[in-house]
Amino acid sequence: MDMVKAFINWVKQNLLSAQIVFEHFHVTE
Repeated sequence: MDMVKAFINWVKQNLLSAQIVFEHFHVTE
C-alpha cells in the first residue's frame, strides 16, 4: 500500500515521535 510506504517514510523523518505514532497507528487499524 502506498499509504504504508508514506507512513514509514514519515516515521523516518519523525523518529522522536515514532513510538507514539506506531501505537496510534496500531490502535486505529
